[in-house]
Amino acid sequence: AGPDCMFTNNHCAPQAGDVVAFDFECDACTGGQCKPVTEFTVTSVIACDPGQDWCLFRVNGPVADLFGQATIDPSFTPVGTPIYEVHHAEGGKKGFDDGLVIAIDQSVGCPGNIPEHAVSVIASQGASGSPVFRSDNDCVTAACNCGPPCSEGFVLPMSTIWPNLQATLDNTDCTYNLCDGACGNGICDPDEDCENCQQDCGPCAVCPGEGDCCENNGPDSPGCNDVDCCDCVCSFDAFCCDNTWDQSCANCAAGTGGLGNCTGIGGCISDCPQCATCGSPGTGDCLQFGGTGSPFCDDEFCCNQICAGDSFCCDNTWDALCASDALANCPGAGGTCCEANGTPGCQSEACLNCVCNQDPFCCDSEWDQFCADETCCGACDGPCGGTCIIGICFGCGTDPAPIIDPEREEAARDVADPAPPPSPAPTTPSGGVDVRTAKESSGK
Repeated sequence: AGPDCMFTNNHCAPQAGDVVAFDFECDACTGGQCKPVTEFTVTSVIACDPGQDWCLFRVNGPVADLFGQATIDPSFTPVGTPIYEVHHAEGGKKGFDDGLVIAIDQSVGCPGNIPEHAVSVIASQGASGSPVFRSDNDCVTAACNCGPPCSEGFVLPMSTIWPNLQATLDNTDCTYNLCDGACGNGICDPDEDCENCQQDCGPCAVCPGEGDCCENNGPDSPGCNDVDCCDCVCSFDAFCCDNTWDQSCANCAAGTGGLGNCTGIGGCISDCPQCATCGSPGTGDCLQFGGTGSPFCDDEFCCNQICAGDSFCCDNTWDALCASDALANCPGAGGTCCEANGTPGCQSEACLNCVCNQDPFCCDSEWDQFCADETCCGACDGPCGGTCIIGICFGCGTDPAPIIDPEREEAARDVADPAPPPSPAPTTPSGGVDVRTAKESSGK
């Protein structure tokens, strides 16, 4: 680290007042001219992590400016990666050793409690804390940790310790350099992705997932199979993408509930139209005269009640018949327009306006039989006009045209309007004159 910060193993952690020597080396591997050392005094210990066996400390001089600063490569190092190490094994002057990573994620008896990489470079006493470089980029990929005397041993991989170490460094004035293209340099490079370098590329997108956005997908099933719906729901409730897509997530998608901000605002139904169900916002008023033109309606209780008796209303379209059933059967639907209902007004706003404009009593006091007779109900010949379909009058005033599937309408007609029985033959008195005809001709 730099400018006056240093890194080593926790089991080698110095104390304030200890001395650190630089240039403890000679100009040949054996013999040769040795350099005079340069010493610095430890001024403080910044932070140590016994579990990962590393420690940061500060000295009384700009060591990075004087002796250079190693570059860190926190990306994963696979088996077979060529490496080299600069060390002071057995407390001797600077040495060099090269080799390979020979195994990864080993549970060993070295200090710390994290998996380590086995290497074919010296890791014996005195080498602890030494930098281990990748041969292909000369960046530090690990810190030596432990091993038998003068033999291969184990190292702390930067890919494991760097997240905690970097977070600690970022809270100090210590500096560090990252390898170009290395995971952790803040750039998502071409050979990096969310799986091998989340630090630079961010977490892998959960959306789209595999499960149905409209269903409880059970445990360990984050996200759902529609990216827009999934993104919307998870923006309200991160649990749906971080953990699993449960019923609360499905309710948020349908706009009928959910947790947090998804409650009471319509949820994500606009992004999840396929999840519309009874009670979903935007599905239309259950009492809308002539139907809504789409399945379901926005009163959950009423919708479920009507669909229990007529599945067409939820499986296909909430049409005029569904609306008529809702008017007649849903609690709080108000009185019918076609007969006296004992309350001011009736369910159809257009029909109500037409009648009450002619007879204010119908809205100010009570919708009685006179009001009902003024509507387009029955034979559709009241002052408000209209068109009769299946015994229901549509088009009162400015009511919209009804929405009824032709096949469904024909079947309903057969039930609503069975063929009348044959008319009985006219009876005639002894004089041979048809009594009804005689009355009609006489005007009585």
